Amino acid sequence: MKASAKNAGFAKALLLNHGEKIGMLIFGGAAAWLLYASLGAEGTDQKPGNLTDIVQTANSNISRFTAADAPDPAEDPEMAIAVADTWEAQAANAVDPKAYDSPTNFVWDAGVVPPIVLRRDPLLLPAVNLEGFGGTAPLATMDEATRKRRELEMLRKERENEKKRELEREANRTAEGDPGGRGGRGGRGAGRGGEFGGGEFGPGFRGGAGGVDDRRRQAPMVRRGGMGVALNGDEHVDLESYACVTAIVPVEDQWKLYKDAFSDALGYSSQRDMPKYLGYFVERMEVGSGAEGKWTPVKFKDPVKNQWLGVVSGASIQRSTQNWVPGMPPLVDGRYFHPELTFPLPPMAGKPFGREVVHSEVPLQMETDAKNANEEDLPVDEGPTGDTPADLLGGGGVDRGFGGEMGGRGFGGRPGGEYGGFSGRGYGGEFGGEMGGRGFGGEFGGEMGGRGFGGGRGGGRPGMGGGEFQITVPQVMVRFFDFSVQQGKRYRYRVQLLLEDPNADPMVSINHLDKEAKQRVEEQAKQKGTKFRKTDWSEPSKIISIPAAGEVYVASVKPAPTRTANGEPSVELLVKSYDIDENNRARQAEHIMPFNRGAVLNRTVDDIEILENGGRTLLTIDSFDFKTNMTLLDIEGGEKIGRDAAAPGRVLLMDASGRLFVQDEFSSKSEVDMHKLIFAEEERGPGGGEFRGGRGGGMDFGRGFEGMDF
Repeated sequence: MKASAKNAGFAKALLLNHGEKIGMLIFGGAAAWLLYASLGAEGTDQKPGNLTDIVQTANSNISRFTAADAPDPAEDPEMAIAVADTWEAQAANAVDPKAYDSPTNFVWDAGVVPPIVLRRDPLLLPAVNLEGFGGTAPLATMDEATRKRRELEMLRKERENEKKRELEREANRTAEGDPGGRGGRGGRGAGRGGEFGGGEFGPGFRGGAGGVDDRRRQAPMVRRGGMGVALNGDEHVDLESYACVTAIVPVEDQWKLYKDAFSDALGYSSQRDMPKYLGYFVERMEVGSGAEGKWTPVKFKDPVKNQWLGVVSGASIQRSTQNWVPGMPPLVDGRYFHPELTFPLPPMAGKPFGREVVHSEVPLQMETDAKNANEEDLPVDEGPTGDTPADLLGGGGVDRGFGGEMGGRGFGGRPGGEYGGFSGRGYGGEFGGEMGGRGFGGEFGGEMGGRGFGGGRGGGRPGMGGGEFQITVPQVMVRFFDFSVQQGKRYRYRVQLLLEDPNADPMVSINHLDKEAKQRVEEQAKQKGTKFRKTDWSEPSKIISIPAAGEVYVASVKPAPTRTANGEPSVELLVKSYDIDENNRARQAEHIMPFNRGAVLNRTVDDIEILENGGRTLLTIDSFDFKTNMTLLDIEGGEKIGRDAAAPGRVLLMDASGRLFVQDEFSSKSEVDMHKLIFAEEERGPGGGEFRGGRGGGMDFGRGFEGMDF
């Protein structure tokens, strides 16, 4: 027993004293064996470059492989391409996408997990690229009694026209058995109805007891519709200075920002969570005066209530333009016309508007119509019905929509829209009656509880009503007119857009908002009034100068004589000017006059013919005061550059505000040629000329100009 215990103690002592050495010896031996084993392993002759070549070769073979390169299934069934079973042909029907439309906007691919992202305020984009110009011209307005009388007259004429059309349809149905049929009457231009059929001046220009009026003659039929709004004689005409400003609203980009902010957020609604423009604020800064650098609000006057409106919206546009004489085409492509953002064109008498009233990035309606001339015509939307909003920004939607001008496609009325639909009503057509059409369109149709009366040729704009306004283009146009400017002054403008606030909607829980949006909505709830969000102010416009009522064009240039040391060049300028006569009628005068450098283009011309009655007649008066307040600074051109050619002329002009601009002979040619055509002397006997358009035509001046007591 003692020996056994002694042996056990010896082993334990040995392990305690030499265990580390034994372990190190074992690990060292294992490492030596591994090293020896690795030295004896066979290596590979493959290199990275060889492997790269193999991969590239395989990719090349795969890319060039075709079905013809595959082995024959009979020879190599494993590597060959298997032939699919032959299936019996089945009849297939086309899938109608409309069958899957959901009137409740049900989302078929809705996420399995409901959204848990809090709602935030999307970034708001301001209006961009402000453009503008200034002018002075006769503005035609009417008092409230005249406006209501015209509404009632339009209603009466529409009922009469509808009765006549029904009689014609009945007569045509009765005459269907006749060879060729009877056909329709066409327009009303031959009698009292059309614009050219005496509707504006009565049944022709018939004189009184005085006989023939030698002071008047018929103007050539070359400018119909280009002399501003047509007047009936019961309007108020005043010379008004104005600034017109246009800008671009990036609707598509704003829509994308809304989608990014709301599409995955709590309480998302595709109908509510979209940009809805309510209007905008306008500020201006006078340039070149002591007040420069100070922005002041621009307000728009309600002439009926004699109130100043501080925001532009569908309601304020309607209120500030309700006394305007209807009839001015909007010129802009109707798709870019936004009822809450775009002013209609003011009723200028004897003053046509051109491209300058439409933003350079927006097409004209006539350009769009020409582009789509070969495409299938779209149906004209019937105007919806609706009431005028009680508040300037009430309702949160668009108040009215516009149709196409001059009987175009019509606009505003289809629900939806790529960038959202907005409730509202449309303007009536303003061109009915012209060229034998249906009577003035319903600009005032909605006020009387009905829709407008259609347009002239081809249908015109839809009448007033209620419905949806849709945006189908990536941007829309802001346009407003400031009539509080003064001649000779210069201004800059900026605008601030107003959008409906979807996060403040009563259907949105305050707990669904993130911290910043929740704080803003809670602060906004303490304020009264319509809930909206404001964009940043736009970048200021360029300087807009306000000139006097006049235009200047270059007719011809005569260079300075070379044989005279102090010789001066001279120029013949076509000067146009406007005024109001003692009978409250707008008059336009234009005359070609010679000038030298340094001359102020104000002059009185005796025994001159002027345009009146919207450019339809020429009247000889004793004198006319041309007042443009422009100064001729320099003249260039006119030198001979060939036997029958001369260098084109151009002049440097300065208006009353100090703005410098150049007018040249090339750009003036059409106006100068038109002037010479209109004012050319011609043989005319007693009774004047007669332009009759036939029973269905629209160009009839009655029985000639047989002297008329004006």
